[in-house]
Amino acid sequence: MGYSMKRLFVIGLLFFAAANLDAAPKVLVYMLDGARADSLEAVNHPVWQALKANRWADGYHTAWSVTAGNEPFVLPASAPNHAVIATGKLAKHHKVFNNKDKFYANFSHAATPTWQERIGRKFPDTRIVQVFSWAPDVIFMPESGIVSVVSGADGTNNQVLVKMLGRKNAPSVLMVFDDAPDHAGHKHGYYPYTKPYLAKVRAAMQRFSDLLDAIKAQPTFAEDDWLIVLCSDHGGVGKVHYTASPQSYTVPLLYCGKHIPAGEIAGKPNNLGIAANVLRHFGLDAEVAELDDDGKFSVVPAAEARPAAEGMLYDLVVNGGKIVNRATGGGVTPHGTLTVDANSFRTGANGFLTLDGLKGFDGDALTFAITLKCDLSAVKSDPVIFANKDWQKGSNPGFALVAKKESLVFNSACKNASLDYLVRHSNRIDLGDIVPGKEMSMVAVSIRPDGFVTVFQKAADGSEYWFRVKVAGLQTKGGFDWNIGQDGAGKYKHHADFEVKNFRFWNRALTLDELRKAGLE
Repeated sequence: MGYSMKRLFVIGLLFFAAANLDAAPKVLVYMLDGARADSLEAVNHPVWQALKANRWADGYHTAWSVTAGNEPFVLPASAPNHAVIATGKLAKHHKVFNNKDKFYANFSHAATPTWQERIGRKFPDTRIVQVFSWAPDVIFMPESGIVSVVSGADGTNNQVLVKMLGRKNAPSVLMVFDDAPDHAGHKHGYYPYTKPYLAKVRAAMQRFSDLLDAIKAQPTFAEDDWLIVLCSDHGGVGKVHYTASPQSYTVPLLYCGKHIPAGEIAGKPNNLGIAANVLRHFGLDAEVAELDDDGKFSVVPAAEARPAAEGMLYDLVVNGGKIVNRATGGGVTPHGTLTVDANSFRTGANGFLTLDGLKGFDGDALTFAITLKCDLSAVKSDPVIFANKDWQKGSNPGFALVAKKESLVFNSACKNASLDYLVRHSNRIDLGDIVPGKEMSMVAVSIRPDGFVTVFQKAADGSEYWFRVKVAGLQTKGGFDWNIGQDGAGKYKHHADFEVKNFRFWNRALTLDELRKAGLE
């Protein structure tokens, strides 16, 4: 590589002093490699709490999402998403498609410059720091500006950077790649209940917090204009992430700054827009037009909490030895053998329940939540838990929650294909990480008219997991009965033996926050 600007480049730990830009915008982009969005909520580090509550620093506000997305056109891997975050360009432009072979071989600063490179070209006296623990990321070191590289173990990198931020000529443009969560995910699993994985996510968040403390301690902080970005390249499921699973495509995203609106980001933002927001912060609006995402977003307006009963048509429980609906949406009709215990009911070899009040319901917005336990080790084939479709074909209109040998599966028809969430096949994606067993767990699915589907699960110990996807052409109208324990036609040959403590159905799409508050009945 040839460098025209003064620079220092060493793969290792180093420092380089340069003149800081007085009263210039500043930025820290901190990427957690392999951090699922729900893992951040599970850890709930104090800095995460403070940022979301707009308590980090006076005059700073935070916009955040725990259902953001990453590069949508390639399988979720580190290299292409690092390139996305660094350049604001999709893989088809930056030419990094996976983690295989010489994956950065075709990357070019000239063809797809990073946001650091763009800032360095415009402001050549800017001190820029590239920090990483995954060696291939050296490729993103900009070729313009006054550049330092910090490359070692994540913890050591953090110590070096804290010292750099405490010096008189501290850097003002920082990109940090923290690899620890991904390493733990591959070794122990990416689940938000896996303690070694959570420990690494927590440690990474502490390193992020250390940098924020160092920034606030700078004598010029009061007049500085910082943009803080926290993001992830991908999530994971099991011990992998290079698979078309929504747990790998659902990541956290957070912006904090003096010019950032406060609140949860609406819709499903993408880490592709980070570069645009950084460049806009530096007044480089013209260069934003060259990117694949302008990064613009809105936040969900603050609103009073809606009563849980609003729009609730069914709230099934067992009362006095009978299955009753505590809501006002209609009655139920039992079929075959249903065992009713003191506070739950159980399906049998041919037992199922029809929700009479939902006949003819064809709303584009809905939510259902079921609290159940099911011995998946005894499941044969793919019996239905809840459905309004003919399950003879997954591509039939409507949707179904079904039991598999390893986990529950949510299926819904799309215009071009059926959409299954289960990792065992190239075009099927895992529903989630909790599987009903000896303890009751809640599984909920919320569907919005714009095609956003949120799948949420809560375990008996209170652990929560979710993902969100946007589906084009979702077809939820099955034209059949809405049944628990059978498909909509009431004729599927396979049956599941599972116990239900509570079933709820709303004619509106509950938000993630509402689902989290719903709890286990």
